[in-house]
This record gives sequence, C-alpha cells and structure tokens, in this order.
Amino acid sequence: MKKLRVNSVRLRLMLMFSVAFLILLGMLLLTTRLFFDQYYMSMNKQTMTMSMRTFTGSLMNGNGAELVVELKQNTGATVHIYTSDLKLMNQVVGQGANLPPARQGDQNQTQTQADQNQTLPPAQASQDQVPLTDTVKTVYDYLQTGQEIYFEVHEDDNGGLMVFGSLLPRGELLIMQKRMGLSEEASTLFFRFINTVSVVIYIVGILLIYVLTRFITNPIMKMKEITGKMANQDFSEKLEIKGGDEIQSLMASINDMADQLSTSIDNLNISNEQLEKELSKEKSLEKMRRQFVSDVSHELKNPLSMIIGYTDGLIQQIPKNERQKEEYYDIIMDEANRMERLVRDLLDLSGYESGAFTIEKEPFEINQLISDTLERLEMTLGHKEIHIDYDQNQDLVVNGDRLRIHQVLINLLSNSFKYVNDGGTIKISLNRDQDKVRFKVANTGPLIPEKDLEDIWNSFYQVNTENKGNGLGLAIVKSIIKLHNGTCCAYIEGGYNCFEFII
Repeated sequence: MKKLRVNSVRLRLMLMFSVAFLILLGMLLLTTRLFFDQYYMSMNKQTMTMSMRTFTGSLMNGNGAELVVELKQNTGATVHIYTSDLKLMNQVVGQGANLPPARQGDQNQTQTQADQNQTLPPAQASQDQVPLTDTVKTVYDYLQTGQEIYFEVHEDDNGGLMVFGSLLPRGELLIMQKRMGLSEEASTLFFRFINTVSVVIYIVGILLIYVLTRFITNPIMKMKEITGKMANQDFSEKLEIKGGDEIQSLMASINDMADQLSTSIDNLNISNEQLEKELSKEKSLEKMRRQFVSDVSHELKNPLSMIIGYTDGLIQQIPKNERQKEEYYDIIMDEANRMERLVRDLLDLSGYESGAFTIEKEPFEINQLISDTLERLEMTLGHKEIHIDYDQNQDLVVNGDRLRIHQVLINLLSNSFKYVNDGGTIKISLNRDQDKVRFKVANTGPLIPEKDLEDIWNSFYQVNTENKGNGLGLAIVKSIIKLHNGTCCAYIEGGYNCFEFII
C-alpha cells in the first residue's frame, strides 16, 4: 500500500470526506434524539385519525365488534365506546361485540334493531386501561364544540398516555388510549442500534473513501509526475485521456501545452544554435580582420623599410660608383613593385569579399585561356625541368568573367609552378560534369600537411614562408570562385598536391 504523505491531496480529501461523513452521522443521531418522540406521536395521531375515519365509514355496513377489533389491531391502542350520557358501553379485549342500533329515524329504527339484536355485555374489569370519568367528560365537552378529534398526552409515572377521542355518527364517544412506555423502550433500543450501526457505517465509509480518493488523486499524481518531467524539458511521455470530465480536460490541456512547449523549445534551440554560429562567425571575422590588418602592416612594413633604407643610403651617398647605385635603384624598384602588387591584391580581395565588386559573365573557351596562361608561366621556370601533363585538344565553353577566371588560373598554376620539384610533374585536367566544369591542377613536390589544407585559403596564410609571396593568391581564388557560385578545395591524392574549382 502506498504511504500517504502528510501534505498529500489524497490525505486532505480523506480528511474532508471523513469529517463531512462524521458531521452527517452526528446530525442524524442528534435529529433522531430531538425529534423522534414528536415524530412518534405525530405518526400515531395520523394512524389513529385514519383508522377512526375508516372505522366510522365502515360502521354502517359491518359488524361493530369486528370493526372495533380491527381498529385496535391497526392502532395498537385500547378502544372504549361511551354513550351520549358518558356510560361505558363495552370494553374490547380482543373479543367480538356488537354496537347498539344506529339512530336513523322512526321508519328504519325497528329494522335496524332486528338486524343487530346482540347487545354488549355490561362493562367489566379487565387489564385494559379505562379512562377516568373526568377525562371522558373533558373529551366529550371538547368534541361538542364542533372539533373533529381530540388528542392529548397525559403524563404519569408510567411514561405517559396518549388519548384520542372522536364522536361516532350515532352520537357515541370513541376513546382510544396508548401507553408511551412502549415508544420509550423502542426508542432506547433504536438509539442503541443506530449508535452501533453508525460506528460500523463510519468505518466502512472511511475504507470506501480511501479507495475512492485513489480514483480522484491518481490522475493528479500522474499530472504531477509528467509536469515534473516537462520542467526538465522531457516531453516524451503524454497523459492518457480517459473520459471528458474537468480533470481529463486539464490533462488534455497539459498535453497541448507540452506539445507547444516542445515546439517552442526546439525552435528556440535552433535559434540559439544559429545565433551561436553567427556570434562565432562574427568573432572569427573580427579575429580575421585584426589578423588581416596585422598581416597587411607586416607585409607593407618590409618593402617600405627596404625602400626607406636604400633611399637614405643614396642620400648619404653610400654607393661609391655607378654599379652600386644601379643595385640600390633595382632594389628600391623591386620593393616598390612588390608593395604595388600587394596593395593591388588587397584592393581586389577587399572588393571580392565585401560584395561591392560585380562580375560580368560571358561565354568563352576556358581551354584556350589555360594554354595562354601556361605559355606565359613557362618563361618563369628558369633552369627547373618539369613535365606538364595537359590535353590541349579540348573544347569546353564556360559562362563567367573571363578576366577574373584568368586571374584564378594564373594564381593556381603559378602556385603549382612555384612549389613543383625539379624534374616533377604538373597535371592539368578539365572535365564537364552535367552543366558544370571541373578544373584541377596537381603538382609533385613537398606535400601540404593535412592540418593546413583548410587554412591555405585564408589571407596571408603560407605553408612555406621561404618562397616569396604575400599569401593572398588562394584567398583571391576562393573569393572569385564564390562570386561565380562555385566551389574550390585542396587535397592530397597519389603523392600530388591537388587544387580544384568547379563553376
């Protein structure tokens, strides 16, 4: 059996029902004790009145003695009949007796006396109570005033006597009397019985209340359990609806609330995730901006320092001859060109990433553009011997900005030419994939570490800082391909560094 907590709803309901039940039982006992005697007398009066009327109505057509016996049986009272001069006509003690002839007129009187020729024997002593003469006189005088019935309770040492009187149609006086002692004995036994029964009924009622409160509180306890899970954002379990009362309606409302809360929390989690991504992206962009400014400052600092230093040397007339001056001039020009290329690349990259730069698309043959780029870059190889694997006999037309795609090809191919090993191979492939064109360039040489494959597309990022460059080439490639709604990637395959874009 489940233990009841002190502050549980079920215990409160049991206490309320128990107190209410106890109050009702107390009211029943108190009402019975206060009003039972009055009710007893009222019912006896009602019974005597109805029996008397039945007796009077049947008197003209029936045997008087039998009717008196029947009246005594119906009321439980002693019946006495007196003449109009208040003389006792008979005593009925369970025996048959005839009443005197009815007074109906001169013509019918003789016939009535002939039909009822048996008269009552003289009054004799018996065990029945005989009304006192003064009581009979009082009843008779009262009824002579026009009243239909007389009823009164006479108190005595034996518990009292109920006296009922009425005039018969022939002028005789009917008096019935009944002892109150019998009612007191019956009421005493009744009170003992009802007290015992009340205790038993109260105990049974408490047990029934205990069982019935389970049906009331079980749904409430289930709701408490489910809502506790909801508080921990667990909406997997739902309340089972059985019926259409107020509690079931509340359970249905809780289920609806759970569904709405679950949906709202899911949407809120999605929004939080998106917000976290945006914040992370914003932090990353801010970090990139700061890193970009730092890298730009660093990249511009070196050529500016070189230009300032060698210019100051010329002013101080450090070179002693024309050959040394020419070297100074060449260094200053190289650094100025380097700074000019850096600034140009920065401006291009800034335009691409900000979205302010727009491209002008047009159809053109990309294989011809690749051939022109290779021809231009082969002049920069110097003494390096490499093998270029490329099928120039292709005819693929793409729709894009020719000038910017040319810049992409220059950056990717020059990157491969820069890092290919002496005697190595550069592979170039161009393929159509449905409505897209896939360009891939791969070179042998030092392989890019796996951890750097994603970062090489960032501005100023360089895997090998010994090679000259500003680390902006691949960042520009990525921005231009993005403007063409394409994708680019880098990976290692079969000992080759592979760079690929699709537009």
